[in-house]
Amino acid sequence: MINNIINKNSIKMQKCIKVFKTNLNKINTGRASTLLIENLMVDYYNVMTPLKQISNITVENANLLKITVFDNSIVKSIEKSILSSELNLNPISKTNNCILVPIPLLTEDRRINLIKIIQRYAEKTRICIRNIRKISKDKIKLLLKNKEISLDQDRYAENKIQTLTDDYISETEIILSKKKLEIKKV
Repeated sequence: MINNIINKNSIKMQKCIKVFKTNLNKINTGRASTLLIENLMVDYYNVMTPLKQISNITVENANLLKITVFDNSIVKSIEKSILSSELNLNPISKTNNCILVPIPLLTEDRRINLIKIIQRYAEKTRICIRNIRKISKDKIKLLLKNKEISLDQDRYAENKIQTLTDDYISETEIILSKKKLEIKKV
């Protein structure tokens, strides 16, 4: 029972780290990448849909993305989604079904802004991991209260959960520092 809670705890924390890594991949380091915008949600006839499902995204050159839209009627909606994202990108409509997205060069101000964004992602990840810890500890306390486990098992489980929490938070910090270095070097 306790091992089941600990294993689920670990799996959920791994998912938090995976989401964090996915969010960091969206942050550009001066090069155009389809990862940057492919998962942006677009209002497609009142259904929020990822951009990659309603268009074809290609890299034109080192700092230009080209979006070929399947349905011409949603070009404005795609532009609105790109503008409202925190990526600070300005789309340009070229034709009825083509949108160009220039990737700005990394200036010092942009680097500082990107670092703030990734720090927010890291903080959300740490909060997610801590919330998972809290839920797991509450489950353990409930088992102790219902006398399904002993006090020793309770302490063992809490120590194990805290160790997992510390490990995943330190992994978040390592990933964050690597991304910061990547942004500063480019």
